[in-house]
Amino acid sequence: MPAFFLEAQVSERLFHGGIKAGLNLAQIDGDEVLGYDKWAYHAGLAGGFNLGGIHEIQLEFLYSLRGSRYTRLDTVPAKFSLHYLEVPLIYCLKDWLSDDEKNPYYKVHFQGGFSTGFLFNSSSYNGQDANFNRFDLSWLLGVQFFPRRDLGAYFRYTSSLTPLDRFTKNGREIRMISYFLSLGLNYRFN
Repeated sequence: MPAFFLEAQVSERLFHGGIKAGLNLAQIDGDEVLGYDKWAYHAGLAGGFNLGGIHEIQLEFLYSLRGSRYTRLDTVPAKFSLHYLEVPLIYCLKDWLSDDEKNPYYKVHFQGGFSTGFLFNSSSYNGQDANFNRFDLSWLLGVQFFPRRDLGAYFRYTSSLTPLDRFTKNGREIRMISYFLSLGLNYRFN
């Protein structure tokens, strides 16, 4: 079957929806705690619009838990639990067309985009979370692999552009920036 015919079949699906869930490995710069020691989760809905060929835009609505947690190796006891409602807007560049002649799909999606988040609940070891910024703007990069048309596994890095808090300590300005790694599964309704 000619390649141009396969491309036409792939691009016919304009919209898709799905559910996703996974694990966040999080930390915060400026809390004096090192490492991705806050293990949490995220879950939500995702939808996409095919822009044609190998280009796609995705919009997600996620509940995401992140923060930081100290371990025996840290000198300062700091612990933050941050509950967010997030709305990522993601551009996907797709590659590796499947061999399925009846229903071809792209197996690899490279992702980049921005996410807005609303911090609706938080807690901390020292009460510092009372001053936290409730709005979050982040950038993200990731990759998603689809072994089947409807099931994908993803890895994503997300870093805030807006600080959680900004304060002066020992004559130095501290900007608390949240960032995390996400691993998860995505089920698509096609």
